[in-house]
Amino acid sequence: MLGGGFLAGRPTLIRGASGAGKSNFALMFAAANSPTVFATFDEAPERLKDYAANWGLGSDLSFLDFRPDPEMLVSGEVPELGGMLVRIDLALKKAGAACLVMDAIDVLFEAFENRTQIRRELHRVINWCVGRGVTLVATSGVDSDYRASTGILDYIFDCVILLDRRNENGLVTRILNVLKLRGTGHGTNEYPFLIDDHGISLIPVTGIHLSAKSSNRRLSTGIAGLDRMLGERGVWEGSVVMFSGQSGTGKSIFAISMCHAACNAGKTAIYASFEEAPEQIIRNAKSIGIALKKHTETGNLNIVSVGVAELGVEEHIIRLARLVDTTRPDLIFIDPISSLGDLGDARLFKHLVLRLLNHLKASGTTVVLTELIPDNSKNVSHMNVSSVTDTWVRVNRVERDGQYFRSIHVHKSRGSATSDKVVEFQMTKKGLLLGDTSVAA
Repeated sequence: MLGGGFLAGRPTLIRGASGAGKSNFALMFAAANSPTVFATFDEAPERLKDYAANWGLGSDLSFLDFRPDPEMLVSGEVPELGGMLVRIDLALKKAGAACLVMDAIDVLFEAFENRTQIRRELHRVINWCVGRGVTLVATSGVDSDYRASTGILDYIFDCVILLDRRNENGLVTRILNVLKLRGTGHGTNEYPFLIDDHGISLIPVTGIHLSAKSSNRRLSTGIAGLDRMLGERGVWEGSVVMFSGQSGTGKSIFAISMCHAACNAGKTAIYASFEEAPEQIIRNAKSIGIALKKHTETGNLNIVSVGVAELGVEEHIIRLARLVDTTRPDLIFIDPISSLGDLGDARLFKHLVLRLLNHLKASGTTVVLTELIPDNSKNVSHMNVSSVTDTWVRVNRVERDGQYFRSIHVHKSRGSATSDKVVEFQMTKKGLLLGDTSVAA
């Protein structure tokens, strides 16, 4: 979103309210551009070192402690920047560093009452860094936390990043927004991000150009009848497949069958469930003759179950993207993706899911989704992501003569000759059995 990173040799400001993650971003920058001098005006260096150590960072960071000493402060006294810059200069030369972090820089200027004086001293610090080719990353609070006069920071720095921490419906979401970046284009949207034991993770940013490669290989669905409905050979590798239907129609069973077939073929897969625990999934699959446990034991299958209500939709999607990026599976199954739509605004949900799908497709991962269609929706999908799915299979149930019948049809499958039939199927101990699935010549 920054076109490659922070501006080398120029000043960047990261500002936000308390708890937004400013110091964490500064630590990640410092560790990624070692050696870096880290000057703190608020938190103790020992605490910052502990934060960095928790992520396996910071062993070679140089810290300078510029926290004001309350016992030494004199009313009306303003800080002398000359001595501070001398200390920073010595630390940069000693470490051989070309990067400087000034954490909580607004604390430094609390003693100044005059806006003109603040602007003049800020320019002095920034010009000092630019003149020496030092890349400066500074952090600051927002106006509601500190003095209104610190708002002039936005005008002085070449790059300004705003971090926000929002609490909606009892779920906390952290948001990043690039307010400005002089001299180059940049992402202007709001980007949710996550801070946890792994560090900082952002919602995948794929850019405005769709870059997913098209595979010429096919994957079996694990069901011969469904493969025939999809042109005899199943679905394209690296595509997005979705099984939609109401509760009890068999969506998950179709996804599990495809997962089993892929693992049998030597593929690796992640099965992410928002409704069932791993042991429950393995037990249910066994009832139709599918043995998933052998795949979990060989390492070909990783079943991940998370309570949907425990996290926000942004955090769920970030975790899924990071899991794929770190383990590089051939396939990922998300069952059901629609459950994330209950966590917030429908437009935000669609926006985040589209980003996730574009990111996964660009990585070459085959994505298999299930969508739960509400019983009162007249079997109409409300998720509004079907346009980005490559293969969309609908499953249904109807009551006839006092008995329920399940059926399946291929709503669409890009690049495939598909059957137009609505085919009834049964769940048996030997798997899913479909009726006549022949495709017209």
